[in-house]
Amino acid sequence: MAPWGLGDGGPAIEAELRYPGGVSVDPTGNLYIADRANYRVRKVATSGIITTVAGNGKSGYSGDGGPAIEAELNSPRDVAVDPTGNLYIADSSDCRIRKVGPPSPYVFVKSISGKVFVEENGLGHVMSDSWHHIKTIDLDTGALLYGFGYNENNNLISITDRFGNQTTIQRNASGVPTAIVSPDGITTELVIDANNHLTRITYPDGSYYSFEYAPGGLMTAKIEPEGNRFDHGFDSSGRLTDATDQEGGHWQYARYVYESGDVLTQVTTAEGNLTSYLDQTDFTGAYTSLITDPTGGETVYTRSRLSVNKSLACGMELEFQYGLDPEYKFKYVQEMGEIAPSGLKRITLRDKTYEDTDSNQVPDRITETVTVNGNTTTLENSVLQSQKTVTSPEGRAVTTLYDPATLLTTSLTIPGLYDTTYGYDTRGRLASISTNTRETSFSYNAQGFLESITDPKGYTTSYTYDPVGRMTGISRPDGSSVGFTYNRNGNMTVLTNPSGINHGFGYNKVNLNSSYLTPISGSYSYVYDKDLRLVQTNFPSGNQINNVYDKTRLTQIQTPEGNIDLTYLCSTKVESITNGTGTITYGYDGNLVTSETLSGDLNQSLSYTYNNDFNLSSFTYAGNTNNYSYDNDGLLTGAGSFTITRNAQNGLPEAVTGGALSLSRTFNGYGEVEAQDFTVSGSSLTSWNLTRDNAGRITVKTETVDGTPSSYSYSYDAMGRLLTVTKDSVLVEQYQYSANGTRTYEMNALRGIAGRDLAYSEEDHLLTAGDTTYQYDVDGFLTTRTQGADVTTYDYSTRGELLSVQLPDGRLIEYVHDPLGRRIAKKLDGVMVEKYLWQGLTRLLAVYDGSDNLVMRFEYADGRTPVAMTKGGSTYYLTYDQVGSLRVLADAAGNVVKRVDYDSFGNIITDTHPAFDVPFGFAGGLHDRDTGLVRFGYRDYDPDTGRWTAKDPIGFAGGDTDLYGYCLNNPINLIDPYGLSDRYFPGDVYRAYEKLHGYDIEHHPTGEIPPQLKRLGQLGFEILYQLTVRGPTPGIVSPPGGIDQLNPFLPSPAEAFEQPQPCK
Repeated sequence: MAPWGLGDGGPAIEAELRYPGGVSVDPTGNLYIADRANYRVRKVATSGIITTVAGNGKSGYSGDGGPAIEAELNSPRDVAVDPTGNLYIADSSDCRIRKVGPPSPYVFVKSISGKVFVEENGLGHVMSDSWHHIKTIDLDTGALLYGFGYNENNNLISITDRFGNQTTIQRNASGVPTAIVSPDGITTELVIDANNHLTRITYPDGSYYSFEYAPGGLMTAKIEPEGNRFDHGFDSSGRLTDATDQEGGHWQYARYVYESGDVLTQVTTAEGNLTSYLDQTDFTGAYTSLITDPTGGETVYTRSRLSVNKSLACGMELEFQYGLDPEYKFKYVQEMGEIAPSGLKRITLRDKTYEDTDSNQVPDRITETVTVNGNTTTLENSVLQSQKTVTSPEGRAVTTLYDPATLLTTSLTIPGLYDTTYGYDTRGRLASISTNTRETSFSYNAQGFLESITDPKGYTTSYTYDPVGRMTGISRPDGSSVGFTYNRNGNMTVLTNPSGINHGFGYNKVNLNSSYLTPISGSYSYVYDKDLRLVQTNFPSGNQINNVYDKTRLTQIQTPEGNIDLTYLCSTKVESITNGTGTITYGYDGNLVTSETLSGDLNQSLSYTYNNDFNLSSFTYAGNTNNYSYDNDGLLTGAGSFTITRNAQNGLPEAVTGGALSLSRTFNGYGEVEAQDFTVSGSSLTSWNLTRDNAGRITVKTETVDGTPSSYSYSYDAMGRLLTVTKDSVLVEQYQYSANGTRTYEMNALRGIAGRDLAYSEEDHLLTAGDTTYQYDVDGFLTTRTQGADVTTYDYSTRGELLSVQLPDGRLIEYVHDPLGRRIAKKLDGVMVEKYLWQGLTRLLAVYDGSDNLVMRFEYADGRTPVAMTKGGSTYYLTYDQVGSLRVLADAAGNVVKRVDYDSFGNIITDTHPAFDVPFGFAGGLHDRDTGLVRFGYRDYDPDTGRWTAKDPIGFAGGDTDLYGYCLNNPINLIDPYGLSDRYFPGDVYRAYEKLHGYDIEHHPTGEIPPQLKRLGQLGFEILYQLTVRGPTPGIVSPPGGIDQLNPFLPSPAEAFEQPQPCK
């Protein structure tokens, strides 16, 4: 039994009414009740849920002209609803008849016949007089988006979009739907039983899902095409009480209603994890929900009229104030406050105006402003000009034009860059994207699926599909192909690479990847608990990685090399991560990481402060503090002693200055770096200019390094792989590749290689390169390299960390790693010689000697590599090529201290001062002068062969069918700082690793593929739609907040133009 006025949001039979009076029913079947002694009008929807639609529960007379739920009523005696949805209330003790307009979001729209149901996303759903949904329109322009057709019995039979594409619903003589037919004729068959229950859905390949029901129509089971079964149980009120699967998963749902009217809902999993929701509604209608997660962390959600507050577990507060749209009266967030425990506060205000510029009583200019801590972004839609403009706080504008009939974007304009235009076919499908001379075109097959993509160079990639629309093949521009095979549930079971080699995948009864069958090394298997969490990974060698959970939190990773332990402050906020070499402890201000303390083999600390925009304002490391500043657009303009100057129109970083350094950049109309000049104390030490083809690849580079000019030309094959390099008109490098992209031949005059062949196993293990032989273990790690009598051995951990290298001269190199897998120290013959301090996973901050004395401290400006270094009390400046390889190190007077030259794949050709060691090497990776390897994030790269020494930890999600290939053999244009992917997206790639392996120490694993992963390159794009790949080396944990939360230098969309093109 609910107290006075309570029960809103729940079943009407559980709500309390006090002396109810008259009732009325609207055209859609909703029941309205005059709740006299609660001073309200209540609405019982057709779902049986009761809410208050008028009256705030207080006796009186007030509120005319405002929201009905905020008005005072005095003993409302009766109600009536007219055909247009107006509600009339006999407010007896106030002696008035009061009218409530059609319940928002039903509004009147000029020139539209019918009632319009509006949404905050700008859609209007038009209802006929008989309350049938007849069309959906765009509110701003009035353009038709969808039309709905009905037969003579008012059964829906068609849905037609703005391009004339029509989906039809076939029905039998009784009006029962029997099939849904796509605009391209693809038919999905439906079976509906005599009780009007959908019992089977059959797809064009004959696979089907079936459904079972209890008496009364509640669905009790879903059976997938492979026979996987999911069961559901219900109580007598029809509420879900149980959900089970065939892997032992069991979710129990319980609901308790107390005398006070409070409602407690509990969800208990098969592993005993309990989440509870305590919902309370007081007599004023204010609603509170206390959500307690399995760890005891509490989130409090409160809603009162037009405000919502969220108090998040571990300290953050969110405040929302709602307003009504001035034209269509829907509710939208008008103000949002985000408050950290320290008092930092980010306030976002929104406002929207409608103007009728041609005086026809129809709004034709809609302007929305979004103001964050006083900085306003304006979004304007000029309907008469079919133009949308977004203007930033700094006045930077982006303009789009659209087709007024279809609303499809036809052009995009960013000042200072080339316009981009978009073309479409008659069906409304994207047909072309053109930017200046670069055009990509798209074609579609008879079933409506994407059939081919032709790039700006004229190379075409084609796609084939099965009857259900799953991609079965990719035909590539070089004539090679990639094939995909699926089980009936749509899980990819076989990937066939361009060399015809199969990789197999198995799945359990809840469609989680349970095995990976390699071509020759055996199988990996994956075990999950009943809550669908990865608990064990079994390697072909027999090694295991086990995950241990406390409630929903990962508390330990067990590996053959030792355990990693995690502790938590509250909920899922990590307090510390420990392994056998040390501990990392974190401090927070709400969700902002304020400190990292490292103890053990490396004893250092990092601390962070933030401004009210939650941008990093200072960063203390290695004995000094760097301060950061931003423009009103939030783009970095100051980093430590360096100033970043940006283009006033588009924000591109055109210069970096500070101390003796002056770095200038020139961008082309595509936003790509075209030229760079590096000057110290007035002396130009390096400069380069780039010429690109229509695919954006560098074809010519002219450079001057320490006064020496050079010119390079590059050619590529149809797959974009590097074929030849000429230096000053002389051929110096030449490469050939297999269909799968493995290098099969090379000539390198720079290294004195007249020509050598390379051979591989079916699993892409490198076997020979000339007279050098290689061996791998069954888990895919390089173990030996033999060249004549010289043998180098490598030892890797199960998680993929390089533990040691035994060199041919007898020296033993050993590496120490922290719990995040970062290399933090190096030993030579058992003696600690170097230690490394990192920010995130790839930003090297400082180098210490074996006794913890600071040797080098690095400073960053706007890039991923440092521009300055302090060593021995002196400042040095560093400059790089287009992919981030260190080229020149100079002192403050402009004297060149060190110059390094490389070949295309990163082999060092010249080092003028090897004794002056700097750890940055090819593409900005951590270069080891003893082994010649370069560490990028999670893998070691061997420039000698242009390959990784281990498989991609995220498997084929990295976007390459050669799991050892580096950047699709395009090292001139592409980079892979994390060693995980064929393209560089800070944070996303690491999240891919977490999701694909079940590790995420900040968020509870969902097992879902995050949308970001769809950007991992063409192959990764296709594979990740089919398969949650669980690669061969799990066991990695992430720093809190993700890989790059602490990095103020990562590019915004504008800044990304300056970065080397990521691998793709």
